[in-house]
Amino acid sequence: MYFKKRATGFLQSLLKGALVSLSERSTALEVDPLRADASVNIEENRRLLIGVVQALLDEIFNSVQTFPSSLKMVLQELQFMVKERFPEMEYEIVGGFFFLRFLCPAIVAPESYGILIGTPRLG
Repeated sequence: MYFKKRATGFLQSLLKGALVSLSERSTALEVDPLRADASVNIEENRRLLIGVVQALLDEIFNSVQTFPSSLKMVLQELQFMVKERFPEMEYEIVGGFFFLRFLCPAIVAPESYGILIGTPRLG
């Protein structure tokens, strides 16, 4: 909750472009042949999806300077605490927390962070 409160503006500026672009697509980027209908070009969707994900990762990695300092301090403290007890896991735990508990919820439910208004609909 603390992260969401302190970082909503950061997440909005970081994710809005990519998520708005995805939400404006008229079709899904389905890559599972078992879920796609016969008219879907799976390879083209894979290529497009990889491009979208790479652009989003580039944005994330390039945002280090604008990441809120109060949240950096929380992550540093988490790393220190983990390193004391599980030194071999310090990066996995902090990285997992950052991606799974911070970024992924905003990507999966962007409307709850004010990134998108309403739930995107395809087609």
